[in-house]
Amino acid sequence: FTLDLVPIAVVVAGSVIMGTGMGISTARLSTATLALAHVDEQGTYSSALQAGESMAVAATTAVMASILASTSAGFGLVYAVLAVGGIATIVIAARAPAVRRVAVA
Repeated sequence: FTLDLVPIAVVVAGSVIMGTGMGISTARLSTATLALAHVDEQGTYSSALQAGESMAVAATTAVMASILASTSAGFGLVYAVLAVGGIATIVIAARAPAVRRVAVA
């Protein structure tokens, strides 16, 4: 589907970059969340992270499938939508204040 629009090397490089970003962000998000949780709440927070990730994957898959089914633009539009979402996430994360763990006595 993408070979007519974009060379395969670009698709592979983009996929590697996306996969690397997802791998890095997942570990950092989990670590930051569990560091902010009280010890007795870490299981709840961990479960919430897993449930949220599963719902996000399902929603993203549904939206991308509907784009593929409803337009003739193909994977190029899907990659563009995902890139816009990724860039928006980077901008939002860069503007967010740093959260530091507060010691609880």
